[in-house]
Amino acid sequence: MNASFALENLYLIAEDQIKGFLDFYKAINWRETWLTGLIIFHLLTFISVILTRKHSNVQAVMFVVLLCIVLGSEQLNIHGSKHWRKFSKEQYFDSQGLFITAVLSGPIIFNCFIMMVMWLYTAGKMLIVVGRGRLREKRKQMVKSTEENKKEN
Repeated sequence: MNASFALENLYLIAEDQIKGFLDFYKAINWRETWLTGLIIFHLLTFISVILTRKHSNVQAVMFVVLLCIVLGSEQLNIHGSKHWRKFSKEQYFDSQGLFITAVLSGPIIFNCFIMMVMWLYTAGKMLIVVGRGRLREKRKQMVKSTEENKKEN
């Protein structure tokens, strides 16, 4: 038994042995080129989300594009199940879409969630600034009205 054969058989797990997500992730051969590319895509997306946190228009476009990818993941799963031999060593694309959800849609939704949390944080900070501005304006009006009352008396 050579090392490459042993390494490839490391990933062969029967479906009835998969009891949870950890077993599912262990069953995937992460050394396949297209899966490595997918991981790099997710990492670059995450870095882009963090770096563009102060550019809401860029993030809005990125958010819509990412959600469109998630929307099209069902069609990607169908296409992947038909043509998996062209780019993969194993057939990962199941009829329920568990694989495509776990490796494509899940990380994308996580990145979209991070964007939404950052937007809510920014909106909260803006509400505080606006509220303070209103309080300052009320104080100015109160000071002005008390000064006018003193002048009248």
